[in-house]
Amino acid sequence: MCENHRRQFLRLSALTLGVGLGAAVFGGAALAAEPATKGPAKIYICPPCGCDNDGKEFPAPGPCTACGMPLMEKPPAEKPAPKLP
Repeated sequence: MCENHRRQFLRLSALTLGVGLGAAVFGGAALAAEPATKGPAKIYICPPCGCDNDGKEFPAPGPCTACGMPLMEKPPAEKPAPKLP
């Protein structure tokens, strides 16, 4: 078996057994070949508590700078329902 066929056989075998094993065998090369898809950046808000930061958006989780409550992830905006004629 030539070197090229051996590599192809090992890749196909690793894919058959699962990506986790493929990453271990090829040092993460199987995962690095796939482009990472990032969704929209997460936005965090202070829960409504009456402080000055109610409704203010933050780029990272942590405590609110005004009240100290933990920031929560902002829910995605709902799409408006289509109007019926």
